[in-house]
Amino acid sequence: MRKTLLVYDIEKEREKFLKSVEILKNGGIVVFPTETVYGLGANAFNESAVNRIFQAKGRPSDNPLIVHIYSQEFLPLVVKEVNLLAIKLFEIFSPGPLTVVLPKAEKIPSVVTAGLETVAVRIPSHPVAREILKLCNFPVAAPSANKSGRPSPTTFEMAVREMNGRVDAIINGGMCEIGLESTVVKIEGDRVRILRPGFISKEMIEDALGGIEVVFSESGGEKVESPGVKYTHYKPKAKVVMCEPFRIESSIIKNSDKKIGVIVFKSSPLVKGDIKIVRVSSLEDYAKSLYKIFYECDRENVKLIIAEKVEEKGLGKAIMNRLKKASGGEEV
Repeated sequence: MRKTLLVYDIEKEREKFLKSVEILKNGGIVVFPTETVYGLGANAFNESAVNRIFQAKGRPSDNPLIVHIYSQEFLPLVVKEVNLLAIKLFEIFSPGPLTVVLPKAEKIPSVVTAGLETVAVRIPSHPVAREILKLCNFPVAAPSANKSGRPSPTTFEMAVREMNGRVDAIINGGMCEIGLESTVVKIEGDRVRILRPGFISKEMIEDALGGIEVVFSESGGEKVESPGVKYTHYKPKAKVVMCEPFRIESSIIKNSDKKIGVIVFKSSPLVKGDIKIVRVSSLEDYAKSLYKIFYECDRENVKLIIAEKVEEKGLGKAIMNRLKKASGGEEV
């Protein structure tokens, strides 16, 4: 088991933080916070370091990684060309939770892109992630910092539980502001295709670009253009089922022999019983809390999680995408 450097406070433990950055520079793999989820990073140009990400996660090699950069100035290092639509998207939504798939530069190893001629690029907004990228001065390839198939960590505690002993360092940055992975898009001529829904919604992209066609499409099969679309993802140990608000009470009664967790809105009908109840106040709260709720349910040995469905519009589209993946599409 590997000895992992834990950085609890980047200000009070400045030396440890700077040491973790040096580890990254020297070919190590380091967990760090972003505004979406905690990422497991390596120098995107260092093939052996990137290979260690796949080993630590148990991640299939045909699942591409997102490359994180400090600013648009780094784009020529990672992409062959950038069209005007992509530049506009970066200018409007970056730094932030948007990933754009573009033709890759030759310098990017094929292990990063799963052999594709495209690379997924993001400019994160979390101050810790930005400081790391600025100090490193190179692109960092980073998927979510969890064992493959599990929910992404959104707190330091979750990241430590998932990756302690598997990586060289884990840096604390508090709870992630958004809580769901970034929106992934690909420019196709004069339209935008959303490969993975996230906080940046279809409606937000349409409003920003004005008149440009924006469509949903999750790649699959042989060609995987985006992370998070082909394999089982986001699954806790507990079974997850989706449920309409008016059916939650009856679902609890039917499964009274199990230890149950319920995720419902504060505005939904009151749920009773000797069960774990988590009430969310908004779509933003639902997104931010979802993986943390999964983590807490597993820690408390919950066997069944009943999650209230939401309308598949705006951020609701991303929430339902994660719930469908976690539940295998099962409803009650």
